[in-house]
Amino acid sequence: MAAIPPITREQVREFEMLQSRCVESLMRPVGAIEGNEQGYAYFEKQCANSLVRAALSTNPYARHFCGAFGLTREMDPATLAEVIAFFREHGVAPRIRIVPDGFTPEKATLLASHGLRHFGFHTVMWSPLPMVVEPLPANIRVQHVTDPAEFDVAMDVSLAGWRVPYNPDSPIKKLRRCWRTLPQHRTYLAYLDEKPAGHAMLYLEGKTAYIESASVIPEFRARGVHTALIRRRINDAIADGCDTVVGGADFESQSRTNQMRAGLQIAYLAALWE
Repeated sequence: MAAIPPITREQVREFEMLQSRCVESLMRPVGAIEGNEQGYAYFEKQCANSLVRAALSTNPYARHFCGAFGLTREMDPATLAEVIAFFREHGVAPRIRIVPDGFTPEKATLLASHGLRHFGFHTVMWSPLPMVVEPLPANIRVQHVTDPAEFDVAMDVSLAGWRVPYNPDSPIKKLRRCWRTLPQHRTYLAYLDEKPAGHAMLYLEGKTAYIESASVIPEFRARGVHTALIRRRINDAIADGCDTVVGGADFESQSRTNQMRAGLQIAYLAALWE
């Protein structure tokens, strides 16, 4: 396998904005339904050298939709104060991603002065495309979901993977049905021995593919389902002519391990402050 070139600061900025746009493109159509009951809100400011973006949800179980991107470089006191005020005006704890892009002890002190603390890391991975992808196991089938009924099954699997109790009338499922037809997002359903077992999404933007969230029903874990979902999405990105694939996962998580085994390498760590 050819060596992956070192990551640049410009790529770090591109990958951060990619993730921001991915999240927001999921939030906006859901927020347009039934009076935005998830309380989605957005912030954007064009600074001298880069763009700062933030998004939030007032649903306490939707913290994964909350975050500020692009602030590491543009952390003058006024911009930071605007971002923190955006979160607090909605009653949501500020969450800021700090990446390797000019962070200094003075900026850490500025974050701390607002009561923020560093609490964890998010691993961002990548690889140029094309790349060699191992075949899927014979007993695992991964389906790109377009049918409405199968999409509902995929949503049930997704929620079960996150240990949300089954509810045939789940309000979350109803809200997320609009995701099925989003032009830049694809939904996948993995079958293990023809039983629905795992769910994943893929975000396509230009020549870049972003491996979105994935989940596997607990009873089907450690049997290759998550890895099969990664391989299928990388293969589809290659088939679509993408030249870059990006992934993300909690540090030292099984998701991170599986993405690296599939051929992605760590690009950088985003430090999470809240």
